[in-house]
Amino acid sequence: MSKAKTDISFQAVLALTEQLTGGSRFRLPWTQIRGLLDDLTEGHFWLVYPINKDLGIFRGRIENSDHLFTNVCELSNRKPEDVKDYGRCHKPGVSIFYAANNLDTVLSELRPEIGDRLQVSIAKPRKGQDVVLTAIGEIDHVRRYGQALIGNEESKSIYKNFLDNISSETDLKALYLDAFMSDLFISPARRTQDYKATSALSDIILSAERDGKRILDGFAYPSVAHRGGLNFAIRGEKFAQCMEVDHCMAFEIMDYFGYGIYGRRQYAKSTSIASDGTIEWESL
Repeated sequence: MSKAKTDISFQAVLALTEQLTGGSRFRLPWTQIRGLLDDLTEGHFWLVYPINKDLGIFRGRIENSDHLFTNVCELSNRKPEDVKDYGRCHKPGVSIFYAANNLDTVLSELRPEIGDRLQVSIAKPRKGQDVVLTAIGEIDHVRRYGQALIGNEESKSIYKNFLDNISSETDLKALYLDAFMSDLFISPARRTQDYKATSALSDIILSAERDGKRILDGFAYPSVAHRGGLNFAIRGEKFAQCMEVDHCMAFEIMDYFGYGIYGRRQYAKSTSIASDGTIEWESL
């Protein structure tokens, strides 16, 4: 693990993060916010690991009609040329595949109403392909709950060893910055400006290179809408190259009880998905 940048004092880190959590993140231009975050996070350590091939990642879309999507592209990310806005993890011209770790998180993120219909795809890495991720806030998660967000026992052990042996201002900065970054991602967004900081931080993480090659294909971050849930941001071109949709489901929302608990009825499932993405459905 590399250490966090040492030429910025901890007091300076506190001042910069306070600036970024206040009005400055709305007032400053995106490029300046990215520059501040780049200075803050230079040298910050990230553990990386391939996405678990046994677990799918879920993506959903509300479609209030009898139409069932005919191709998985209808449930996929936008093309780069169609991305004109800033989002939680993207900027104009950059396509990101967003997904979640389970169906409950998808539902909380979509916030369907009673009577809404939604279709969900579950994607996994292609055979022989690795999709390499890191996790925002994993140090903080291990500190709070004793468990890694997406890592294994080895990564949990590395983080716990770090937490048990914090002995310098550099270590304290790494711990603080990880919690700060996690907090940025779990802050609700109400306006386009609210995405400046997270989209800039995402750009820094996903642009990181070693020997001229991208280090990361994506990352996990805490869900804003579903407590304990995880979202994934994967570079669109990497998703197309290394992942495939395993199956699809269609649901109708029958009731909502609060706390992310939905009554739902599954009314269709995919029976096959062709190599070109064509979906064959079976009604239930």
